[in-house]
Amino acid sequence: MKLLQKILVATSLNRNSDSAVLSTGVTLSKYFDSQATLLHVLPDQFKKSLTKKVVEIVIKEEFDKIKQEFQNAGGVLENAELVTGKPFETIIDKADEHDVNVIVIGASDSEGTDKKSLGFITEKVVRKAHKPVWVVKSDPKAGIRHILCAYDYSAPAQRALKNAIHLARRFQATLDVIHVIETSGFYSRYYQQNIDSQTRSREQKRLEKAIDQFDLYGIDVKPHIATGEVFECLEEYVKSTPVDLLVLGTIGRNSSSRSLIGSTAENVLKYLSCSVVTLKAADAIQLEIDSEIKELESHYQLGRQLMDQGFAQQAIGQFQICLSIDALYAPAWEAIAESYERLDEKELATHHRLKAKEIRTRLWHLKINAEIRSKRSLLD
Repeated sequence: MKLLQKILVATSLNRNSDSAVLSTGVTLSKYFDSQATLLHVLPDQFKKSLTKKVVEIVIKEEFDKIKQEFQNAGGVLENAELVTGKPFETIIDKADEHDVNVIVIGASDSEGTDKKSLGFITEKVVRKAHKPVWVVKSDPKAGIRHILCAYDYSAPAQRALKNAIHLARRFQATLDVIHVIETSGFYSRYYQQNIDSQTRSREQKRLEKAIDQFDLYGIDVKPHIATGEVFECLEEYVKSTPVDLLVLGTIGRNSSSRSLIGSTAENVLKYLSCSVVTLKAADAIQLEIDSEIKELESHYQLGRQLMDQGFAQQAIGQFQICLSIDALYAPAWEAIAESYERLDEKELATHHRLKAKEIRTRLWHLKINAEIRSKRSLLD
């Protein structure tokens, strides 16, 4: 079972900007047992360079060093590609070609760019890619301990929260979910000061109810309500709280290339100091299950793992396979009941728990009768 099957790590071959990117790639590879594709794209102009052969040798040597460092640090490397092309288009094409779960890329493109700002190539990748993009601004070596998810009840926000929950569970991180009551314009400061406690309380309950629809097993989730302009609220929160990662669902308002991620996401990527994961139409966390499993106990253990990772519905499928092998396997009935409890399906949970109790009672009577018969045969 894998949740993050493949990642693409885009390198600039610049030690300053690549350090945190490679570290993030290694961290994801270790935590999720992911296979990585390491990629560096030489711009098209390189083909016309008079010193092409000399530069090519130097670049290949540096790329080989980075590959070795990635593997020495514990990253699992599936592919390493040094290619020529239009950088942002090639990164997107390679991500699709290898069907990766997420593109990992640095915020800056070169040594001269502030690593916390957003470089041209990265900006284009985030705008154009339909795959999730992990924009690295901080090194995860110290651990990802605090994740923030921006939530506005939209479909992209729901996708972002689902992925943030899985990331928080795997990294054993605290997850903060923030919803902003938007106020803007000339009177925004007045409205922020005069939003009554009733409104805040109502929005807090609405947010808590929305969060409770997800499987929160094993993680610490804290809902927050803020008022104001969305980006300013996120900026203030990141400045006041040690956030390691912001997970953001993005959606464009029309078909023009400059609005594919929206103005809020654009400002977040450009100006916030923490790393950011953007999600559009695809999930970063996608469940991969080995279809060759045969044994009952293996299916049961996989079901328990799925439960632990927050996939209660998928876990039911594994427990049902157990019952197709042995309909009297009580632990599977009990596990299905537990799964339905996680999904807030109380009637189904009760039905399966009673079934498990009935089976255990029946098996206990069979055991007692067998022991009685055994003792009688000895006396006879």
